This record gives sequence, structure tokens and C-alpha cells, in this order.
Amino acid sequence: MLPAWPWAILAVALALRVVVVLATPGYLPFGDPADYDRIGRFLEYFGTYPPTTFADPAGPAALRPPGYPYFLAAVYEVVGVRWTVVRLIAALLGTVGVLLLWDVVRRLWDVRLAIWTAAVAAVLPSLVWVGGGLTAESLFVPLVLGAVWAVVRHRDAGGSALWVLAAGLLLGVAVLTRSNGGILLLPLLVAAWVPRRRWTDPVVLLLGTVVALTPWTVRNAEAFGAFAPLGTQSGFTIAGAYNSNADTGGKYYAAWQLPMDVPALKPLFGRPDLNEAQVDAELRDRGIAFAKDHPGFVVGATGVHALQLFHLWPDIDLGSGNSFRETGVPESLWGEYTAAFWVFLALVVAGIVLLVRRHERPGPLWLWAIPVLIVLSVVPLLGPPRYRIPADPFLAILAGVALTALRDRLRSPGLSRPA
Repeated sequence: MLPAWPWAILAVALALRVVVVLATPGYLPFGDPADYDRIGRFLEYFGTYPPTTFADPAGPAALRPPGYPYFLAAVYEVVGVRWTVVRLIAALLGTVGVLLLWDVVRRLWDVRLAIWTAAVAAVLPSLVWVGGGLTAESLFVPLVLGAVWAVVRHRDAGGSALWVLAAGLLLGVAVLTRSNGGILLLPLLVAAWVPRRRWTDPVVLLLGTVVALTPWTVRNAEAFGAFAPLGTQSGFTIAGAYNSNADTGGKYYAAWQLPMDVPALKPLFGRPDLNEAQVDAELRDRGIAFAKDHPGFVVGATGVHALQLFHLWPDIDLGSGNSFRETGVPESLWGEYTAAFWVFLALVVAGIVLLVRRHERPGPLWLWAIPVLIVLSVVPLLGPPRYRIPADPFLAILAGVALTALRDRLRSPGLSRPA
């Protein structure tokens, strides 16, 4: 039975997320959500993935990972194409994510920090609004938190292999939702190994991840005749980041480009002799080659993307606008959303400073590797802040450290107590 504080925080978290949905009944999928909706509709009606839109006409497609489209298809199968229902389910999933985060912090630190962390996560605009649109992150975030929670429970449950197996399965589904989730396998393997130093624990976690990925891997091998366990997204993403259009300077410097709009890449598309996996491989090679030939652009683009990810890029429409539109944030609230995130960022920085200055227990290093790896997997290629959101629950722990210390300072002037 949960004590009163977590229940109150969860009630606030759910209420805010539901209000976001009900207050924007005119939401229309934009950008990535529109494509997810298209695939979800096709899956619900035909039971198969739709054909490619850029390679061999009517050939197989695997550009979008299947996790979120299948989630949409399942909802559409039950209630029809009702975006409001999808968004309300996302509100519930987001609230579950707050609960999981609370329990993780409670087990790794203490109840006080868990309460402040959950409170931050409950009201943080990025986590409130991520379910306001049909975004894969609305499913990816609770899946990652579920995997982390499972490995923490493994530590506290006498080393039961069922917990690490569950963590592996959840991580595998997360990777099928956002491909860059695969980079989180390493810290979770460490988390599974650390409590008892048994090699069987990380092996079981890895097995769970492989089991979850196997159906998609087999499907792609049959469709393309090639090993493509994560689909055909990497080359498309890399070539869109590193090309002559992106390296033009001015307002659109380092902005991700549709590869088919890049003159040097356009001849690759729509050819009957190239399937999607072959186009993806060629795009990957050309994008990497461009990056090697233009190292200065890689450095500059990475810097721009880092600023954009944290709402620090001056051109809000280019840096944050697409993320706002995709998550359904009305333009009238863009300024308030950004200001609230800056307050959160200041608390995160304060939390880091407090941990460093006080030489306090920072918690398990594998946990902090998760937000770092999420950011590092994105920042060289993409800048929209939506791609940073999966790191925010872990950054909320640092904000919780700052708020806990502030509360102690206000209650006991002149006395410095650890978070």
C-alpha cells in the first residue's frame, strides 16, 4: 500500500496529463505522429506493414520501428481511429512512469528524494505533454523506466532471474519503439551483474532483449534478404543530418533534411532495383562519408543540436517548434513551456553541483549512464527537444536533489544537510 504522498503526486500527474488531452480536442498528427498514424491505420486494416514510400515501389518497409505503430493498431482495432483515446492511454502510461520513477528512487536512495523526484516528473512540461501527441516517446519512456525498475527489483528480490528477464523483454520492446534504445543495453547489463556478480544475470537480460527483437529481425531478413534487426532507419537519419543542404549556413544550418530533397541523394529513391534496406545502406555510407570529409560541420552541427535539445537555440520555431507541434503544445504556450524547462534545467545543474561539492553518494553509475547515452545517441544527428525527453525522468532525480536540499535549508537555516 502506497503512503499518502505518492498517491497525491500520481493524482496530480494523471490530472495534468488528462487536462492536456481534453484541452486540445482539435489535435492533428503532425510530422512523425502523422506517419505513425498512417502505419497504424494500415496495420489495423490490412494486418501487415504498408509498402515503402521511397524505395522499390510497393516493396517492403521498415523505416519506422514497429512498437508504436502496432500499439496504435491495437487501439484502433478496439475503439476505431480515435486519437483522443490514444492520448488518454498515453496519459495513463505517463502516470505509470511517474510511479515507476518514484519506486526506483525510493529503492536506490530514500523516500524523501523519491517524493521530490516524482513531484518534478509529475509537473514537468516535457513529460506532461509527451503524450499530448501520437509520439513514440509516450510509449518509449515508460518502457525504459519499466526496464530500469525491473533490474532494481532484481537487486532487492534475492537475485530472481525473472526480474532480469522482464527487464530484457521491456528493453527489447523499447528498442522496437525507438531504435536508439539499443544503446541502453550496456548500462542495464551492468545493473543486472552488479548486485551478485553472476554472469548468468546479464545473460538472461540479454536473452530477454533478443527474444523481443527476434520477430522483427526475422521479418526484415525475409523481406529484404539482409540482417536488419532495427529496421532501415539509421542510414536515412545519418544522411539527413550530414549532407550539402544541411551544411549551407544561415537559419537552416545543421537542420535535418529529408534525404530525397538533397540533390546528390535524390537519384537513390524510387528505383525498382533497390529495396529499402539497400537504399538505407547506401544512405548510411554517403552520410558517413560526408561527415568524414566535413569534420568542422560535424562539430558545429553537434553544438547546434545540443543547444536545440535543451531549448537554448535562439530560433524557437526551428529548434523547438516541430517538437511542440508533434506533441500538441499550442503555440500560445511555447514561451511558458520553454521558461518552465529552463527552471527545471537550473535545478538539474544545482543538483549536480550539490552532489559534487558535498561528495555525496551519487547513486549507481549505470543509472546516470542512461540519460547520458540517450543524449549522446541523438545530439550528433538531431536537435528537436522531443528526442531528449526520454532522459528527463533521470534528470528529474537531480532536480529532486536540489529541491530536497532547498527544503532542508529553509527548515534549518544555516544547516547544510545531505539530499
